[in-house]
Amino acid sequence: MGRPLPSPDPGTLAERSDLIRELRKLPTKQAAALVMRHYHGYTNREIAAALGVAEQTVASRMTAARKQLQVTLGDLRESKMVDPA
Repeated sequence: MGRPLPSPDPGTLAERSDLIRELRKLPTKQAAALVMRHYHGYTNREIAAALGVAEQTVASRMTAARKQLQVTLGDLRESKMVDPA
């Protein structure tokens, strides 16, 4: 039987939910490329073949999506920080 698994870290759950929410806000083509790459492990070549676009297009979509996520998730993180004073 073993011991029960520890409860998930609330901070990790919050970060995941923020990521999912922000992924949903991205243009569909950008989100699809990111999800196929980072959640499903496909290569850029495989994604390009599946979507019927050039590999460079896949790379451009992922670059744009990552930049947008960095901005929005960075803003969210800053807004959640508490002033220790």
